[in-house]
Amino acid sequence: MPTYTDLISYVVGTTFPIINIYYLYSLERLGCQCSLTAKRTYILGFNFFLIAYALFTIAMGGANSVIAFYNKYPWLHLVFFLFIIATVVNVAFTIEFINEMKRENCTCSDSVFKDIMYVIAIIQAVTWSILGLVILITGGLFAKGFATGKITIKNIQMFRAATAKAIHSAAKKS
Repeated sequence: MPTYTDLISYVVGTTFPIINIYYLYSLERLGCQCSLTAKRTYILGFNFFLIAYALFTIAMGGANSVIAFYNKYPWLHLVFFLFIIATVVNVAFTIEFINEMKRENCTCSDSVFKDIMYVIAIIQAVTWSILGLVILITGGLFAKGFATGKITIKNIQMFRAATAKAIHSAAKKS
């Protein structure tokens, strides 16, 4: 059973994809030819995928159940990695798509929804950039720890076991 936090997260997490889908379909209904590009198609498809993923997570019983599911099938970590790459591509395509419409003076695409899409994409780009920097920095510190012997395979195995135990007990409580 999803927690209230999960449900709030899903409502917030699906609000922007729904707004994006509404806006992108409205461009097609208006016959706005300058906006009907491959990037628009990708963004539209990705937003449908986000909603489907949120529904899948709810059907699985919430975030903890999904984490347990991922741990049960390790090959899904590759799928999740591909999802992250698709997310970064979506952010880049959204920014480029809107900038291209501005460059072409695509007035039929003018809408507050376009501005919302752009602002959200910029926030996502900044967030992913910060996350990337943190990963690079911690990865460097992690490599340095291996080189100096402060981090060992045994320490990592103990950490993984403790993390798996905590996730398992949290999933039982949900």
